[in-house]
Amino acid sequence: MKRVVTIVLPIAVVMLSGCAGVSGVVTAACGSRADLMVPDIRYVSAEGIPYSFNWGRQPLALVAFTSGAGLDSQLAGLSDEFAELPVTVAEISLSPEGAAERKSGMVYLRDPQHIAWEAFGRPAPGELLLIDENGRIIAKGTLADSHAVVAEARRLGEELRAQIRWYMLGGGGESS
Repeated sequence: MKRVVTIVLPIAVVMLSGCAGVSGVVTAACGSRADLMVPDIRYVSAEGIPYSFNWGRQPLALVAFTSGAGLDSQLAGLSDEFAELPVTVAEISLSPEGAAERKSGMVYLRDPQHIAWEAFGRPAPGELLLIDENGRIIAKGTLADSHAVVAEARRLGEELRAQIRWYMLGGGGESS
């Protein structure tokens, strides 16, 4: 008897392609937070290119809302820490000032009109969310006390990376 073990190939492609570091200004939110589901955030890059956060991110995402006008150093460090895992680190700044900044492997969005903030249910500045591939919030914390959320992101990211490697090495084909 043969069975086919399947893992979504686009996840492997996204993981292998990496994240070049995107920044922009929030322009819209599709839907609003319902229970533990999150809306998709639409934004325009500094080059004028429209993006969708949910479409362009890794399977897991660490998202923090901040009130500062520039990149949060803790989040910038997390983007380095998660560079080899399928985890996108994103900062959504509520500050009306400051240019859209870039850091390789990180998404930095300015939300001066509080579009994303409203759609996410008005999280407190410093709130940290771990979002899975289905758009569900699976862990919450704060930047001040991020250990548990970061540890869970690392654990899930390592599991997913192992599954993708297994699949890429031929384990995802037919087996008897």
